[in-house]
Amino acid sequence: MELENQTESRWNGWRQISFTVEGRESFVICPEKAAPGAPWVWRCEFFGAFDAADRALLRMGWHLAYHRVSDLYGCPEAIEKMHAFYAAVTEALGLSRQAVLFGFSRGGLYAVNYAARYPYETSLVYLDAPVLDIRSWPCGPGGDAHCAEECLHLYGLTPETLADFRGNAMEQAETLSASRIPVLIVAGGADATVPYHENGKIFAERMRAAGGIVETIVKPDCGHHPHSLADPRPITDWILSHTDFAPRLPNTICRLTVGKRLTVGYFGGSITENGGSDVGWRARTTAWLRAHYPDAEITEVQAAIGGTGTALGMYRCDRDLLAHRPDLVFVEFAVNDFGDRRSGAQTETILRKILHAVPTAEIVVVFTLTKHIADELAAGRPYGSRDVQSALARAYGLPTVNIGDALGRAVRREYGGDWTPLAPDGVHPNADGYRYCFEEMEAFLASALRGGSHTLRAQPLPAPLQCNLLPDARLTDAAEAVGKGFTLVEKSMCRRYPHYLEGTSGASLTLRFTGTTVGVYWMMAHDAGRILAAVDGGKEKCVTAWDSYCLRFDRAGSAILFRDLQPGEHTLTLRVADETDEKSDGRMIRIGAFLVG
Repeated sequence: MELENQTESRWNGWRQISFTVEGRESFVICPEKAAPGAPWVWRCEFFGAFDAADRALLRMGWHLAYHRVSDLYGCPEAIEKMHAFYAAVTEALGLSRQAVLFGFSRGGLYAVNYAARYPYETSLVYLDAPVLDIRSWPCGPGGDAHCAEECLHLYGLTPETLADFRGNAMEQAETLSASRIPVLIVAGGADATVPYHENGKIFAERMRAAGGIVETIVKPDCGHHPHSLADPRPITDWILSHTDFAPRLPNTICRLTVGKRLTVGYFGGSITENGGSDVGWRARTTAWLRAHYPDAEITEVQAAIGGTGTALGMYRCDRDLLAHRPDLVFVEFAVNDFGDRRSGAQTETILRKILHAVPTAEIVVVFTLTKHIADELAAGRPYGSRDVQSALARAYGLPTVNIGDALGRAVRREYGGDWTPLAPDGVHPNADGYRYCFEEMEAFLASALRGGSHTLRAQPLPAPLQCNLLPDARLTDAAEAVGKGFTLVEKSMCRRYPHYLEGTSGASLTLRFTGTTVGVYWMMAHDAGRILAAVDGGKEKCVTAWDSYCLRFDRAGSAILFRDLQPGEHTLTLRVADETDEKSDGRMIRIGAFLVG
C-alpha cells in the first residue's frame, strides 16, 4: 500500500514520513532502530506538547504517529477517519497491529472512543488531563463558545439535548474494562479547564467498579498545564509493564532445546483443519518447527474440525486435545464463533481447561478472516468474537497471531479486494492464500522462540472474566444411554468419533447425567431425521439433525438441547420423531456422544 503525498524530512534529528489520509495531515516519526514488534505511540492530539514520554519511547525504538482530526472532538466521524489512518500506517509502514494511544486534553475523546470502537487495534491508553465528557469541556464553564458550537453540531446535539447525552467517552469505561485495555490517567487536581473530578476521576472509578485495569497519577496543585510529568519514567515504566509487542514462548523454547520433545496441538475450525495440507498454515507451522529444531521430537495433534466453534470445542477439548497432553496449543475459533454471543464463556472454558490440565502449556490465540467478516468490518460492524477472544488473551497473558489479517491485507493490496485468487470460496485459503497466512505465523515464531530458556514455569490462572463457564464440559459416550431401537455401529462417525448409536423413527434413549447443560454430538446426514427431547419429564422439544449442507455431504455436528438447568442430577429422554425434513432422505439419527456440562 502506498501512502498519499508521501514526503520525508527530519524532526529533531529523527526521520519523519509525512503523508495524507483522506486529505488530512498525517506523519510518523521513525526511531533509529525499531524495537521488536514495531510498537508505536499514536498521539491523538497536540503532537509535540509536553512530550517527554513520547520522546523517551522514541529513543527506545518506538514510532510516534499523528493524524490531524483536531476539529472533530472525537465524534463518530473522527473515529472512522482515524481508522483509515490506522490502516494506512499498519499496512504501509508495518507498524504493530495494536497501537498505544496517547489522549492529551481533548485527545482523551479520540483515544477512548477509538479504543472502545476498535479494541483489538488498541494495546493501551494513556490519558493526560483528558476530556471525557463534552458537558465538562468544551460545553462547560472552562470551555470555549466556538468550540462548544462546533462540538454540538458534530454530535448532532443542541444545548437543550446535551443534558441527556449518553454518547460521551465517559460511557466507555465499562467497554474498555471488558476489553482488558489498560488505562493510565495523569491529571492536575486543580485543573479548572478540564476538571479532574468531572472527567478522569469518574472514568477511573467506573473502570475500577467494572474490574478494569486503571492507574491514576494526580498532581494535587497542578492546573490543566503542564501536562505529563517532569520525569516521564513513571509513565513509560507503566506503559512498558502493560505492553508486550514481542512475546516469547519460554516453555516451548525449553522443551525444544532442553527436553528435545514437543507436542503441539491445533484446535479450531476448517481453516486450521484444511491448513494441514502441505501448503496449509498448520502443516507449514509444524514443518517450520521440525526444520528449526531437527534434534527435537515434535508430535502434531490435529484437533480442528471444520464448521465448528467453541460451542462444541469446549465439550470435546478433553478427548480430542488434552488426552494428548499438548505442550503448545494454537486455538483458532474466532471465524466460526462470529455472531455467537456465548463465545466468550466458551473460549474461556477452553483456555482454563488447557491450563488446568497442563499448567506449563503455552497457548497462542490465532485469528483468521473470511470475505464475509472482512465486508462486515468494512461496513463498520465489529468482529465480536475476535474482540472478546483478544480480551481473554490479554487477561491470561497469551500471545495472539492474526494470520487472517495478513490474508486480508494481501487481498486488498494485490487483488484490489477480490478474494477469489487467494480464497476462491471466500473462506478457505488456497496455496497462495495460506502462504500469506504462514508468513505472519513464521514471523511470530521467529520472534517468540528467540533466545534460551532452561526452566518450565506454570501459567497462573487468573480469576475468570466470563460468567457461565462450564469447567466440567465433556463428551459422554452415547453407549452409556439406555434405550430401545438404537444399534451400536462400530465405525467412525464422519472421522470424528469412533462409533455411534443409530436408530430411526420410534427409537428412544434415556441418559442420566449430572450438570446444567446437555446436548448431542451427532451425524448430520442426507437421511437425518428429528428428535423429540425432554429433561426430567418436562415438555418435549423438537431438534433436527438435518440442514441444507446435508444435500452435499455428511458431517459431524452438535446441538445443545437444554441449558441453564439446576445443578445436580437430571434425566434426558429422547425419541426419534416420525416427521422429518422435506428434503431429507430418511429419519435416521446417529449419535456418537452427549454433550454434558
